[in-house]
Amino acid sequence: MTTHFTVCELKQRLLAGTVPAMVPLGAAAEMLGLTKSSLLRKAGTETSRLKLMSITAAAGTVWNGVTVESLAEELDYQENHRPRTARLALQRLQALAKAGETSEYGEFMNDIGLSWRHPHHRALTGQLLGQISTSIYDRYQLLPSVLVINKASQRPSEPFFQLARDLKAYEPKKQTDAVFFETMKAKVFASANRVAVWAWREELGA
Repeated sequence: MTTHFTVCELKQRLLAGTVPAMVPLGAAAEMLGLTKSSLLRKAGTETSRLKLMSITAAAGTVWNGVTVESLAEELDYQENHRPRTARLALQRLQALAKAGETSEYGEFMNDIGLSWRHPHHRALTGQLLGQISTSIYDRYQLLPSVLVINKASQRPSEPFFQLARDLKAYEPKKQTDAVFFETMKAKVFASANRVAVWAWREELGA
């Protein structure tokens, strides 16, 4: 739902101190890691906290945005629900390991309540997979994110291999991406029932 004001109405409300402050649509979208169109779609859903607002000038010019209060609520929701999404990601990775299966990125995101269409969700998924793999590799030399693959290549994306190189888990001079992928995947499958590997740690949702 969008709240509409003409410039005249806005002036009267400003003088009365009753108008909600507005953040321009583009700025709000950038804060949330979304495109303008994605923000508008999100604001139209029942679960969204975002409230749209528009101001119309006498000449017909329209300024669109979201109310400051609703944007603050949405940002707070994203920040505080990150640990929950991280838990879901960890649980889903273990379920894949137990089943001896991989999952394409879009399917994996749907399984943990995110959408491939949202740039912020794609970025969050990458961050969570990286954090989970880094934490588990430090203790058990395993990279669970190996189970999340691209649809086209049927292998993990380049950030996965870069993380593996950064952690010294993978040396391209000694083996190919394909060999490393299959080797690490087999190791993660074999660890599916090791309770300690999949135990929740607060650092995973940071």
